[in-house]
Amino acid sequence: MIRRSVRFGLLAAALLLLSGVLAGCAGNQAVLTGASWPGISTGEEQELVYVAFGSGVYAVDPETGAEVWTYPAEPERGRTFYAPPAVSDDMVVVGDYDNTLVALNPDTGAPIWTFESDRSPFIGSATISNGLVYAGSADGVVHALNPQNGSEVWSFEADQGIWAEPLVVEDTLYIPSLDKHLYALDAETGELRWRFPDSGDSLTPPMGAIVSAPTYYEGLLLFGSFNNRLYALDVESREVVWQYEATNWVWGSPAVDEATGTLVAADLDGHVFALDVETGDELWTTEVSGRVVGSPVLVAAQEGETAVFVGSGDPAGAARLYKLNLETGQNLVQPGSVEVEFASRFLFFETGTTRRTVPLNSTPVALGDVVLVGSHEGDAPLHALDAGTLLGVWSFEPVGS
Repeated sequence: MIRRSVRFGLLAAALLLLSGVLAGCAGNQAVLTGASWPGISTGEEQELVYVAFGSGVYAVDPETGAEVWTYPAEPERGRTFYAPPAVSDDMVVVGDYDNTLVALNPDTGAPIWTFESDRSPFIGSATISNGLVYAGSADGVVHALNPQNGSEVWSFEADQGIWAEPLVVEDTLYIPSLDKHLYALDAETGELRWRFPDSGDSLTPPMGAIVSAPTYYEGLLLFGSFNNRLYALDVESREVVWQYEATNWVWGSPAVDEATGTLVAADLDGHVFALDVETGDELWTTEVSGRVVGSPVLVAAQEGETAVFVGSGDPAGAARLYKLNLETGQNLVQPGSVEVEFASRFLFFETGTTRRTVPLNSTPVALGDVVLVGSHEGDAPLHALDAGTLLGVWSFEPVGS
């Protein structure tokens, strides 16, 4: 198991929680600091790649890695970005640590509207669906906004913070929270339909914090928790169909291959595992070289072989992008890495530069012949690796960085 000190080291790279939240004690609020690994997303047409990291949001040419636009045009003191932008045909919506949600023109980066929360940062991605923009903030409030002007249509308050992207399935909005509950809301009105677990539910072990969006598959909500479990919850009966015991926290959302009914997830001990999505039976498990924070990504090849892309990161050792066989979990190619030069940040006196691998904590993004990964160290927050060989193709370095 990862020791408590290592667990806190992971969170310190992104967000700091009071120890009570992570240890399972109620009543504590999240403490947030700085920016962490980049958030990467693309639109359906995949004409541009959008990266939220540090002081800006960037639009990048996926062919060359060249910067197309940046928002804001000049860095603003105290303003940092983190979550993958939400993308629709006519806007890019992204939140920041300065308690602001902003909608941008996807082609130019010009702001369309802004929404201010009640002194609480936006950690997770927003969702654009059903004619509304949904976003959860670190104080546990879900905001439903008018996409035309950013005005609030309704809000709902959980007991603790929300780090996950809201999930919309038909007319229901699903919201995971650090308060160890999964909420189901009416997507139009925000009315609470149910929450899990509820007062009458008995779980062994008790539910932990949930920091990533659930995955929906044929009436099941599939999600991991900080109690080392992955759950399959029936949305109609609200009963646990099965639960899988991992060896550590399950941070990212699971991925499901609909053709085979195979679910793939990972934990902070670096165990990547495949399960039968209907029964929860383990099909295989593979150990990678460090913790896995982001979600696995499944990509079907033309010859019918589906690959699983998983990024791993360990500050004390190697960090790699893995390409695994969906059927067996075996490596398809030698893992790819990203290396950068950066000044020592952990000594009182800088002693030059050190060369090391970069933890790949963000969820990879498959884009044609390349796979995009984000790095939170060095000058290049975005790297493109060849999807076949995992060799580097290009790196994006923001203008003026």
